Amino acid sequence: MNVVKENIEVRIYPAKADMNDKGEKIVNISAVESNIGIYRFIYNKELEFINDFKRLLIYYGYDVDKIIVNKKSCDVILHMLRQEYSFLEKAESSSRQQSQIDFISAFKNYYNVNLKAQHPVYKIKKNNKDTFRIINNNNNVRIKKDKYGYDKIKLAVLGLVKFKTSKKYRELLHRGSDKNDPTVKIKHVTVKKVNDKYYAVFNIERIHIPEKITGPLQQV
Repeated sequence: MNVVKENIEVRIYPAKADMNDKGEKIVNISAVESNIGIYRFIYNKELEFINDFKRLLIYYGYDVDKIIVNKKSCDVILHMLRQEYSFLEKAESSSRQQSQIDFISAFKNYYNVNLKAQHPVYKIKKNNKDTFRIINNNNNVRIKKDKYGYDKIKLAVLGLVKFKTSKKYRELLHRGSDKNDPTVKIKHVTVKKVNDKYYAVFNIERIHIPEKITGPLQQV
């Protein structure tokens, strides 16, 4: 069995409204912009906390060559942030977690001498891609038909969104959305904004299951 990972980028069209005429929740521009901002906000606030803690240790004479940054410590920071900033609850839950995962990964890369990565820096809007990521949990990221019968992308709790892509990619996404099809899996989707246009980049796994190989028939 061979597993091939690839990314599929499709154009999406968030709406101005948050409901269609059939009462279905749809992805609106405001929600996308909010999640992009919250992703960057959490990353920067956690970095601010670590930098402040590092300065405090230096002040009291401690060695700060390597501060441990892991899920346990960052969970505490994120919990405090959610208590202090109520608007963070507007973000899709896995998007909040993904910001933290990327933050921890940045420090792991920095501490890896083989990578020679720079110390994590604050994400500034003009210097960074506007993105956020949603993990596919229980098929909450998939292709589904709306009540009008048109294919839409389901982006977890954000709702349905219109999209445009090739016939080949559409077929792959349909297969990844089918729980009964083991050959394609949607792992996560990154929503990004480039030049005032919006895109969804699906990270998928294509699983090739070879047919059973049998040898030549032999007479007994």
